[in-house]
Amino acid sequence: MSEVTTTTTATDAATTATTTDALAATTTETGGANPATTQVETTPTTTTTTENVETTETKPEVLLGGEQPPAEQPIQYTEFTMPEGYSMNPDDSKVLQELGQQFKMPQEAVQKLVDLGVQMQQRQIQEQQKTILSWLDAAKADKEYGGENLEKNLLTAQRAFSLPRGDEISKILYMSGLGNHPAVIGFMTEVGKLLEPDNMTHGRGTNTANVAPAAVWYDKS
Repeated sequence: MSEVTTTTTATDAATTATTTDALAATTTETGGANPATTQVETTPTTTTTTENVETTETKPEVLLGGEQPPAEQPIQYTEFTMPEGYSMNPDDSKVLQELGQQFKMPQEAVQKLVDLGVQMQQRQIQEQQKTILSWLDAAKADKEYGGENLEKNLLTAQRAFSLPRGDEISKILYMSGLGNHPAVIGFMTEVGKLLEPDNMTHGRGTNTANVAPAAVWYDKS
């Protein structure tokens, strides 16, 4: 019989040793020859997405400080419109503008106040004219100085205007309408009678011809 000789090279021995070490490192013997399975525990990773999360910041209220409001500018008013025949006193215009500034009224609102004032004045004039007309009717109906004797008595009353400041009294009676009042007409008629030529002599001799009409009117003798 022939002998079979097995030759192991150094390289083969090294490879075998390396393989054996690797198996030993990964295999743990438990209660015998049965190898146990190696378990690797893994920790789950949680990923948080912030795309759908809304963050609202609330600024607290601050009473003082910060940006200051702009200073208020005064309202500029133009000349107010007045109807024909009417004019506004400068002092009244100043008062209206001051009221407008105080209550923040625009030009149109203040103009309405001006229009209201004009309307009130017009109504006052109308009422005054009605009163003057009522005096005229009363004078015409007066039993003593009116009626058929009204024209004659008015001519007599005109003599009173020849007294000092008679022209001024005449203008006042005309402008105020009091020249229509029956009491004024009656009074002026009596004064006019005192100024008639026949009533100028009071028993003082010839010197009374030079007595002033006013002295005769106020003569108490």
